[in-house]
Amino acid sequence: MSKRLYYVYCHNRTDSRDDDVLKIRAATMGKALDHARDTMARSRWIVGVAYRGPAFKREYPEWHRLLWGVNPCEV
Repeated sequence: MSKRLYYVYCHNRTDSRDDDVLKIRAATMGKALDHARDTMARSRWIVGVAYRGPAFKREYPEWHRLLWGVNPCEV
């Protein structure tokens, strides 16, 4: 099975200005979310929604521009 690129939006419980997005290459959206939960296991993070490229670019264009040249983590 080929791996696809997912963007997972993570919300900071204490300060919404510090929200973060993970760029993950995984076989399924579920595996991308699981990896995000493992990575952001600290109590102040809530793993939100996983997006594919076009939907993420439409929803969060500023994050998409910031992550354009960043290599994704492989799952």
